Amino acid sequence: MKRLTMTMLAAALYLACPAVQYSKLAIVAAAKAAGKWDALKAWIASAGYQDEWQAAAFLSDTYPQFATITNAVIMSGVASQHEVALILAASVDTAPDAILAWAYIADMKTSSGRARWHGGAPVPEYRTNETTRIIERVDIYPDGWEYVDTASRRRALTPEEAAERAAKRRNASADRVRSLEARISALQSSLTVPATNDELIVSQANARLQIVSLQRTLDRLRSRSQTNVVTVVVAP
Repeated sequence: MKRLTMTMLAAALYLACPAVQYSKLAIVAAAKAAGKWDALKAWIASAGYQDEWQAAAFLSDTYPQFATITNAVIMSGVASQHEVALILAASVDTAPDAILAWAYIADMKTSSGRARWHGGAPVPEYRTNETTRIIERVDIYPDGWEYVDTASRRRALTPEEAAERAAKRRNASADRVRSLEARISALQSSLTVPATNDELIVSQANARLQIVSLQRTLDRLRSRSQTNVVTVVVAP
């Protein structure tokens, strides 16, 4: 069974959609400093949000009606968009729970941080979606929490796709071999011209060096394209 403390559960919710918390006390203080609290308090009651305001421990920008309410405050003329932004900026909650949640978000970006919060090193598991054929690695931590490594995602190929890709690689390799052979042949032809001056001597010396380098590359390509056959003899 997965073990999640309330703090870890809250932090997980923050990770899914990082939220900003606003202190109600700080909102009241900031609104009073701006000369807007009396109008804002009256608007809360007239708009039917008094019960929600009294029940809330804090405000969060992930609350479904957060944008609707703040926009309504602006549209009502209680405060301008700039004034609302200033009040909220002065009311960001920096209490321990909020700091802890943001620390969790930061730690979830590193393997050491994830291990620290979820009981140690994970056990990796590879999963394949049968519909999309996407393969991805999932790290399963000792407390049961799972982390999907999105960087590991790749698409599984069908046999036809794998054969087509292999054929393209073979064709590309064959084209490279032919190109190298043509360049080597052209350089070798340049060596048949008698070296009658210093410029031609230097040019032919450079050509010989290029031939050696190109031949090494050509040999590597040819060795890769060869099929290795291993014969195993089993004696009685």
